[in-house]
Amino acid sequence: MEKILLGGHEFRAIRVINLSQSATTPEHRVEEQFSIVDHVILEPVEFRLELELLKNEGEVDRLNSLFEARQPVEFVCDLGVFEDMIIKSREFVEGGSINTVRTSVHIKQIRKAKAKTATVPLPIIQSEEEYPGSDTAVSPSQQQVPSAPEKQEEKSWLDSIFDWFGGLFGG
Repeated sequence: MEKILLGGHEFRAIRVINLSQSATTPEHRVEEQFSIVDHVILEPVEFRLELELLKNEGEVDRLNSLFEARQPVEFVCDLGVFEDMIIKSREFVEGGSINTVRTSVHIKQIRKAKAKTATVPLPIIQSEEEYPGSDTAVSPSQQQVPSAPEKQEEKSWLDSIFDWFGGLFGG
């Protein structure tokens, strides 16, 4: 049996199995029609643990509270220290002893994004005359369009507009 730490709580692991760690290599075709790889993406690690929990010491409740908290935790075992691990699933199996419970726990490392801000310089206004403004709302000024189409009597708007276009282009 191996002692592990999950979220700062010590548990007894019957087995630490299935350390899954992989890398993705995106491929791109070049003009000569062969594929190249220009970078490697390390995928998050995953573990499947088989634990033996003591009922009377509250280990079942501690594991349940870690699962229900839905927060990333640290996982420490003989293979190393792994940050940002979440409990994806857990399965409890009765048997073995009156005061113990066996459980299978699937944990996975998650990725965290970092937000960055950018500063964008804006032009400095030298005087208010360049950009006049007001504290009150002002109606837009009316502008006359010299040759706007007008609705002709006994014709639809669409027919009036077609006639207007025809007049513009000599039709």
